[in-house]
Amino acid sequence: MTGLRVAISLSLGLLSGVSAILLEDGCAKAQTDPATQLASVVQSAGNQVAASVLYVDPIHGNNGTADGSDRAPFKTITHALQVAQPNTVILLASGTYSAETGESFPIALQPRITIKGNAELVERR
Repeated sequence: MTGLRVAISLSLGLLSGVSAILLEDGCAKAQTDPATQLASVVQSAGNQVAASVLYVDPIHGNNGTADGSDRAPFKTITHALQVAQPNTVILLASGTYSAETGESFPIALQPRITIKGNAELVERR
């Protein structure tokens, strides 16, 4: 499927902060909203429940040795979802999330887990 691009818009806030998911040649690419702020992510994740935050970066992350913190992000959304507890926000750095970067498809979203794009993660490194 060379050159095929499909934009998917998800409702219900399942991927809030991600302006589009582009599927191209079997890859999912998150296009993040650069105005996303971490405070609003945590606030929107659990109304009065403290949310934990996991960071994912397909370029600098590591599923084997990382703890999902901003300094040691996971490499894949798949791994973050495996360790995420209810009321967790998974923040995605900009990049391509594909089988080549270790993702397993389809990615199954879980209840009370928020996946949010955050372009600021790339700028802080």
